[in-house]
Amino acid sequence: MTGTAQTGPTAHWRGADRLHERRQRLIEGLGRSGIDGCLVSSDPARTYLSGFMAASHDVVPVAVLLVGPGQSTLLTSPNNAEWASSEAPGLHVADWVRPWWGTLADHLSARGWRTIGFQASDVSVAAHQALTAALGDDVSFRDIGGLLDGMRAIKDDAEIRALARAAAITDQAFEEVTDRLVAGTTEQDLAWDLTVAMRRLGAEGSSVIVASGPNAARPHHAPGPRAIDPGEPVIIDMGARVDGYLADLTRTVWVGEPDETLATIYPIVAEANLVTQAAVRAGVTGRSIDDVARSFIAASGYADRFVHGVGHGVGLEIHEAPSAGPASTDTLLTGHSLTVEPGIYLPGWGGVRVEDLGIVRDDGFDCLSRASKRRI
Repeated sequence: MTGTAQTGPTAHWRGADRLHERRQRLIEGLGRSGIDGCLVSSDPARTYLSGFMAASHDVVPVAVLLVGPGQSTLLTSPNNAEWASSEAPGLHVADWVRPWWGTLADHLSARGWRTIGFQASDVSVAAHQALTAALGDDVSFRDIGGLLDGMRAIKDDAEIRALARAAAITDQAFEEVTDRLVAGTTEQDLAWDLTVAMRRLGAEGSSVIVASGPNAARPHHAPGPRAIDPGEPVIIDMGARVDGYLADLTRTVWVGEPDETLATIYPIVAEANLVTQAAVRAGVTGRSIDDVARSFIAASGYADRFVHGVGHGVGLEIHEAPSAGPASTDTLLTGHSLTVEPGIYLPGWGGVRVEDLGIVRDDGFDCLSRASKRRI
């Protein structure tokens, strides 16, 4: 990635001008809240604001971004400095020395900030205590997690293009692999074949759940050695990562003819998916969207077997704002990404889930998922 600015309809989401504009919007939001500047430590938020995509692997973040009036600074290990400079156009990159929070405290002191924003859910208690002790009692910290989540939830045109590319690869891999699915294939082998297909098609990463038979009653089952039997449900929940952005697709398939329970439940879930998509548009609440799916499934006699929310945002993380569930307080806005994924789960038998990923528009749901859905 070079430092050349990219503009116009084909601009990359990591273009220098786009990243600068995001940081400026953050600075404006901090100002409205009476916050002098902030430190951004979570991988997704730091990537969103800087373009540096390295992943943290322990309690020490791979990098911390300082954002406030004047120059923004990306602090990282000397091992990562050249890498960070190549991926973070227009940013000043500075080395830190261990303990990392000591260098961070020096930079914060030099800026003279007295009210500092931070991500309370990401900074450890130990790091917070160390920073507080180093900076003194006249400095206070305020959580800005909600501000950052709200910014990241609304996708711009470049982010939507990345999501669409990820969805297209996910769709194609699903079609290629499930077209040759046969009884006796294990969950692990099917998951591996899907992973390889996504990588071959251009994904830089992926996630796959395969849950067959009674395992399909577990929404987040880990693929195991169980062999797939004819007629039983096989839930495939998968997503490619492309340019940092993820897709999220779920289909329920089977080998041969579906058993009686699957033939009864599958059409209910498939229709709930479509009915719920039709209700999505800017201005409605996440809770009301969940109510649509939940009411439809309840009317079919399975009210207590829909055990999760109907949707969530997707971007640099597989689960991010907004949420669409019984406890959601979010209102859907134009540009939000959203999954629609109703399900019915029967312990001892299995489950059915159908999920599509799309973008919330003023007048509806712009579905990005194109993978075929089984019909009964």
